[in-house]
Amino acid sequence: SILINTTVDTTPPETTITSVVDGNGAFVASGGSTLSSSITFTFGGTDAVGVAGFQCSLDGAVYAPCASPVGYSALALGNHPFQVRTLDTAGNVDPTPASFAWTVVTPAQAIQNLITAIGNMGLSAGVANSLSAPLSNINPNNKAAACGKLNAFINQINAKVPPLTGAQATQL
Repeated sequence: SILINTTVDTTPPETTITSVVDGNGAFVASGGSTLSSSITFTFGGTDAVGVAGFQCSLDGAVYAPCASPVGYSALALGNHPFQVRTLDTAGNVDPTPASFAWTVVTPAQAIQNLITAIGNMGLSAGVANSLSAPLSNINPNNKAAACGKLNAFINQINAKVPPLTGAQATQL
C-alpha cells in the first residue's frame, strides 16, 4: 500500500496597498485629502502556496472581486474607506484586509486644511503668517486667481526650507 502525505494550507495570505493616486496623478496618503473625485489603488498579495485573486470594498460595500490596479470615479465629497483582501489558491482569505481612508474635499476645504496644518506645526508666528498669507482671501470660483495664490504658497514653502523641516514641507 502507498501512503500519500497531504498538507492542507491553512495559512492566510497577506495584502498590501502599494500606491494610491488621485485623478490628477498626485499621490494620496492614507488619512489625507484630494480635490479629485477619482482615485486608483495598486495592491498586491503574498501567500506561501499561491494568490488566487482579490476582493475590494469601497465605502463599506460588500466585498467584490477586483484586480490591481482598481479605479473609482465620480466619488462624492466626504470620507471614503477602501479595503482590499487577498484570496489564496486553498480558499484562505486575508483576515486583516489592507485599509486606506481619504477625503474628497472642495477647494475651500483644501485651503482651510492647509491653514490648519500650518497652525498645528508650532512654527514661529512670522513663519506661520508668511505661509498662511498667500492662502487668505482665495476665491475658489476664480481658478486663475486661486492657482496664482497657490503657486505663491508653494514658493513660500520652498523659500522656508529651513526653518521648515523636510517632513513639514512634504506635509504641506
